[in-house]
Amino acid sequence: MTGAMDRRAAIGRFGALALVTGAAAACGGVRRDDLPGLLVATAGEPAAADDPVVRVLGYAALASSAHNSQPWRVRREGADRLVLLGDPARRLPAVDPTDREFTLSLGAFLENLAQAGEALGFDAAVTPIAAGDAVATVQLTPRAPRADAPAVLEAIHRRRTVRSGHAETPLSATDARTLVATGGRAEWFGRGTAAATRLRDGTIEANRLQAARDDAQRELAEWIRFKDADARAKRDGLTPASMEINGVAGWWVRSRYTAATVMTPGFRQRGVEMATTQAGAGGGWLVLTSADGSREALLDAGRRYQRLLLRLRALGIAAHPMTQMLEEPETRAGLEGVLGVDGTLQFLLRVGYVNRYPEPVSLRRPVEWFLA
Repeated sequence: MTGAMDRRAAIGRFGALALVTGAAAACGGVRRDDLPGLLVATAGEPAAADDPVVRVLGYAALASSAHNSQPWRVRREGADRLVLLGDPARRLPAVDPTDREFTLSLGAFLENLAQAGEALGFDAAVTPIAAGDAVATVQLTPRAPRADAPAVLEAIHRRRTVRSGHAETPLSATDARTLVATGGRAEWFGRGTAAATRLRDGTIEANRLQAARDDAQRELAEWIRFKDADARAKRDGLTPASMEINGVAGWWVRSRYTAATVMTPGFRQRGVEMATTQAGAGGGWLVLTSADGSREALLDAGRRYQRLLLRLRALGIAAHPMTQMLEEPETRAGLEGVLGVDGTLQFLLRVGYVNRYPEPVSLRRPVEWFLA
């Protein structure tokens, strides 16, 4: 999902420095587990909230979102009814002017909510709302917790985007079929196929186009939390750790970089270089489509996307959303026809096996910040 989030994966050269110096393991910086108030608990830990609905919402808030913007607000009506709304202050108008990714992110939130609800003892009946500020209602009904509740909650808690280290090994036929089946309306394009090559080259071009756009760069700068104090205060956006800039490189970036750095020619060029390296790695591309561009269809696509993400760690597979091609008109036009897919493209995911699956570090706002 976070094509917007990953369009530049900035400062690749500093990541190389960290590896050369052997300091990559000395991560530093603010991590999710450093901050109190998430109201989630992994298997074997005590309940993190006396109110089980609030605990469900803590897990829901671990969903993927563009730029880690976390664009959800929730209004509680009584003990067992929730209304999901989008937060307009968390829009990304430069790269997502139609709120497509905004709505997909809300769908991912709904999927986490539904799965965590079942694990913690609720059926969550989701009803999309076609127009208006409210996006969906969720009616919670008590039920027996799922038998596999610990595994479900652990999958939600440990889900993360992995940008580097994708092997070029082809996915097995079984794994490819699993991803397609889990994604629902999905197609797999293995490394070396014409479609995969088109997606690689188009992604590089789309990143080049966005790097040249001042509005897109300014928007990116607004969502990068270079300073630890900023990360602790806002608990959203992209940190060096979430962009996999660790060790000496992470320390340097946190110490020296500011929003103004993002606007410099050097930063833009390094972003394109990193996107070029990333787009060429991995075992292929998985694309997800929807029936159309309606709100209901986008919420459904976001839910299927999140459902897919929750399967990946157990398979040793990483998926890196690189959806810039869908954000730039020059690379977006006619892409369904070029790829031969049915429906409207919503996600372009670079996929590959990884030898080491890192733990999640992206920050999250506590439930009290988005629940009314």
